[in-house]
Amino acid sequence: MRIRYFHALLGASGVALIILFITALQISAVAAQSTETPKLPNDYRFWYHVGSKSITPAAATAIGLPADVFGGTMDAVFANEVALNDMRNGAKTFRDGASFVAPFFKLSNPVPGLDQVGDLAFVAVMEKDSTKWASTGGWGFSVFGPDKSEITALESSCFTCHESQKDSVFVFS
Repeated sequence: MRIRYFHALLGASGVALIILFITALQISAVAAQSTETPKLPNDYRFWYHVGSKSITPAAATAIGLPADVFGGTMDAVFANEVALNDMRNGAKTFRDGASFVAPFFKLSNPVPGLDQVGDLAFVAVMEKDSTKWASTGGWGFSVFGPDKSEITALESSCFTCHESQKDSVFVFS
């Protein structure tokens, strides 16, 4: 009888340790992801173009963005399939996995009244994960230079600007 009791106790302890170990791994994975930023997808130019806009230096200043970075730029916003389907369905919020990528190009003015797209200035990425980025409306933001290196100094500007779009779930397009 004692041997059965011992085996039962040993088995229950083993199961409890396994559950505890798995829970600890999940908690540490969530904690590790909280500082993670979205990655730059290689294929975003094959996503769906959902909008473009140009930003004058005065407009950048008016919305609290650095005019020397955002002024005189034009972007082309691309949405992945999750974001596009949520937009098409008129969803009141975006599902986790929705993502937008916006390459920003410097504008040149070869003749008065003509804006022409110039060199790539940077690429902004916005990805929905309501757990990872709960403090910013469920959206994570990252910015990459023309060489695809992350520009962390601009990331705080992303939510500052998108926060004005809270009524449209932080999305401009």
